[in-house]
Amino acid sequence: MGINIWTGISGTGKTQRMFDEINAITSEAPLGSSIYIVTPTQNTLRYENIITNPTGENPSVGSLRTAVFSFSRLMWHIFNETGHSTRDALSESGHIMLLHKMMNEMKSEFEFYRDSAQYIKFSGKVLDMLSEFRAYRVSPDDFGRIETPSGRVRDKMHDLEIIYRNWEKRITELQIEDINLADQFINLLYSDTPIRSLEDAVIYIDGFHNFTESEFALIQTLETRVREINLLLTHQGTNKQLFRKTDSVIERLRYHMGDHRLSFEHFGEDFRRSSRNGLIQVERYFDRNESIYDYDGVVFTEAPNVLEEVNDVAREIESLVFDGKAHYTDVGVLYRDANYEPVLQSVFRRYGISYHIDQKVPMHSHPFIQFIMSLLECYMRNYEFGAFMNVLKTGYLCEASKRHYIDQLENFVLERGLSGASLFDDEQFRYHTEVTDEGIRRVDKSDAYAGMIDFKNEVLEKLEKVFREFRKEGTVRDYINTIYDFIVDEGIIDVLAEEMQALDERNEIQVRDETEQAYNMFIRLLDDAYTVFDDEQVPFTLFYETFIDGLKNAEFSLLPSTIDQVMVGSLDLSKVENKKYIFIIGLNRDVMPRESRNTEIISDEEKT
Repeated sequence: MGINIWTGISGTGKTQRMFDEINAITSEAPLGSSIYIVTPTQNTLRYENIITNPTGENPSVGSLRTAVFSFSRLMWHIFNETGHSTRDALSESGHIMLLHKMMNEMKSEFEFYRDSAQYIKFSGKVLDMLSEFRAYRVSPDDFGRIETPSGRVRDKMHDLEIIYRNWEKRITELQIEDINLADQFINLLYSDTPIRSLEDAVIYIDGFHNFTESEFALIQTLETRVREINLLLTHQGTNKQLFRKTDSVIERLRYHMGDHRLSFEHFGEDFRRSSRNGLIQVERYFDRNESIYDYDGVVFTEAPNVLEEVNDVAREIESLVFDGKAHYTDVGVLYRDANYEPVLQSVFRRYGISYHIDQKVPMHSHPFIQFIMSLLECYMRNYEFGAFMNVLKTGYLCEASKRHYIDQLENFVLERGLSGASLFDDEQFRYHTEVTDEGIRRVDKSDAYAGMIDFKNEVLEKLEKVFREFRKEGTVRDYINTIYDFIVDEGIIDVLAEEMQALDERNEIQVRDETEQAYNMFIRLLDDAYTVFDDEQVPFTLFYETFIDGLKNAEFSLLPSTIDQVMVGSLDLSKVENKKYIFIIGLNRDVMPRESRNTEIISDEEKT
């Protein structure tokens, strides 16, 4: 029992020591008690690769005792052993659907957010705020103890309190899983329930600089169940300013647990990650506001524009790989300005550089999601030209041999300004107006346009079949069944399966994963919609608004593959470590340091 705190600046060997200890333990007893590495989500894949693949950091291969988890995945790992409640788990988009519906019903009670409640992005911000409340163990009753002056802040707190109370009430009524399971997990650990996975277990916590209230409580509770916890912190006792977050972690643990349950080991000041003097000086002088004088390992280049800058990076990467100095996986590219993303993608494709961009990609741009959104929009806008053509252009409602009719139909409809009910009138499509010496005359082109007219009527018949069901204004279950039956009856699921198989054969793994995730998210949102509305009879308009909002908020979850790829990511968010070569692009006074802008619904000043 107890927590061992390993401290030291970055690159002094804390993580290497962790893997060395794990190798020693598993070599001595391959089938012993569990060993857990708890690290931020974006770091789990890298640690798993280190354990399962022989590298300089870890020459051994594999471990039956070791598992890598984030805090949330560790909780689910234990729940899988002990059992858990049977409540429905909503996706993030599902929770946003629930909040959007709930806040629109109660917006008359709001004092500050009355106008904001109708916007989907506001629902996302509220969900982030609720997640923060849960993470820091703030309850609705705590708002009553807040002393706020009259005006803006008081109105905000009033609205957030009633949103929080109603959300808690709603998820209880609908039997929906909480967005933070820490309190349930802590109660389980304090109970008498035997947990075989934690008996005599060793836990390493690495990659964190600070913890939320629930994570602090979780660490304290885990300490009572396992043999040993090793906490790795980037910290130097003499520099309280630079390492203020990790220093706060140590002081917090001392306050709650006492020094008798903590032990400390400092890893010195030797920078082991590189022997290049320039990089050593960057590490040593960064917090001193001093200039380096040795540029060994540090290269500055200038470029007249973004395109030339990225081209220079691509040429340098190709040179390193061609000369055998590095593999793609040894290279990382960091940026802060999001405008670099499309340029990086274009240039790297042109150079044939395999890469992975660590970013969240909105799902609504995928053709299948576009098809679902256009289908619903076409009904809501009563066959308006743009919505109707969007349904056709996704290609899911026609055979490949008939897709040439889509362009012909679009040109025809644009020329004649047809939309809505006029699309059903074949007379509008059969005749062509010509100007001759004798005047204007209508020419019957039925034979020439017969294929296009048949194609149009075939698609309209398919759409009208599903739209008739929407007009009946039933329950959400009825709407969901109608949509799902439609994509099954029209063979759209088979089309998706063929697409994914073709992408597999072409080795386009990422695009294939995107298609699979798009379909799975669509099914998940159908389930979430039923969970949110139950068998309530609602107008189709309300279902449409919440379901579309869920689709717009959905994002792809794309993990980097294990093949040889350059890792590209944001300077603020990506976890890019232990690379031989790092390119930091777009480095100028407007980007580094960047002006901090708070976009949360409660500012830091208001929180204090």
